[in-house]
Amino acid sequence: MPCKYKRKTDRVSTPLEELERAVKEVQQGKTIRQVGKEMKICRMTIKRYMDKKKIGEVTKPGYERTAVAKRVFNENMEKELADHIKTLAAMFHGIGVMKCRELAFEFAQRNSIDMPASWTRDEKAGPDWFNAFKARYHLACRVPEATSLGRATAFNKHNVGEFFDNLSKVMDRGELVTVACAVNATRNAVPPMFIFPRVRFKDSLLNGSPAGSIGHCTKSGWMNEDAFLTFLKHFIRHTNCSTDHPVLLILDNHESHISLKSVTIAKENGVIMLTLPPHTSHRLQPLDKTVYGPLKTYYNRAMDGWMRSHPGRTLSIYEVSELVKQAFLSAMSPTNITSGFRATGIYSFNRDIFPEEDYAPSMVTDRANPEDEPSVTADLPGEEPSTSAAAHLPGPSHEPTHVTADPDPGEPPATLTNPEHLSSDKSGSSAHLGYVSPEVILP
Repeated sequence: MPCKYKRKTDRVSTPLEELERAVKEVQQGKTIRQVGKEMKICRMTIKRYMDKKKIGEVTKPGYERTAVAKRVFNENMEKELADHIKTLAAMFHGIGVMKCRELAFEFAQRNSIDMPASWTRDEKAGPDWFNAFKARYHLACRVPEATSLGRATAFNKHNVGEFFDNLSKVMDRGELVTVACAVNATRNAVPPMFIFPRVRFKDSLLNGSPAGSIGHCTKSGWMNEDAFLTFLKHFIRHTNCSTDHPVLLILDNHESHISLKSVTIAKENGVIMLTLPPHTSHRLQPLDKTVYGPLKTYYNRAMDGWMRSHPGRTLSIYEVSELVKQAFLSAMSPTNITSGFRATGIYSFNRDIFPEEDYAPSMVTDRANPEDEPSVTADLPGEEPSTSAAAHLPGPSHEPTHVTADPDPGEPPATLTNPEHLSSDKSGSSAHLGYVSPEVILP
């Protein structure tokens, strides 16, 4: 293993800040000898530094300056190389020492960078350069371990974002209380039903609730079959529906809505249940379109007002009904209700309410069944060429994309490959076309 070089003398050990301070002292009228004596710096060191500073040669003092001059890549290119190696490791595609050295050599070769002869001979960067490179950018090379594909793909921004969204809601919300509502196109609303996260229901949970409200309890506070059955009876009582006077009830296709008991009671009382397609309630459910949004807004405002009126107290489940009443009366306005039915095309009936661009996200599912596609067969000698339709379908081009500039008359066309990549020379100044980044060499 190559060892790091260790200094054997204290020559050129004066920090750059000390030299700068010495120069300022000289500029203020003191002599170089006097400043050197006061700051315990050799006067010739100060003089040489001032001479080099006049012609702009000072970047780093002593051995550090020599190391910069002999560096293969400039700082920008080294940082780009180090960042790409770190990115590969973060994507569970870490590369070992030899692969890193080979990547550095190809990076220098593809960009026409001057390199030591040993690099060209061995077709990889030298071990001394790589050890110094690792130290400068805090890299560590280890043997790769087996990685689960499920873990690598499941930990993405969308999944993690959903987790923290739910976490923030749970932390802010405390306990979950579900409110079930029903409205009709004539601007009327059925009194809501509250579902509390309790084993046994208490009448005190409905203190201050909207008139005609009912309550139910489940362990989780979510809707289930028994809770929906209670709501369905509540709905029938307030709508006075019957087999002679049927009522259409549009609801989502949650499993709690289609139990045998609920369907039986609905049929006996003239309730025709029509379920929405899965994952379409944000577009087809009138309550989701124009009522629930304002309801949540007004509820949050009512809760903020309660918190300010009761400083130091924690809002409990017994105050929820009263706060919902304040929000319910504002959100269940005739304007909001009719707007929801109109925006979804339910009433007045309008099957063309949604323009074509609203269906654009679903185009990824519009794919032909592979079993119905004719197979592509190879043409054999002596046989007619295949005329299968699948053989002539347009597909993605695998040719590299080039940008061609219009040349002057009489000159061959100029082709620019990957024109967005530019490079700097060793001094980090001007850029040139044709630069090849590490990501292109090792995607």
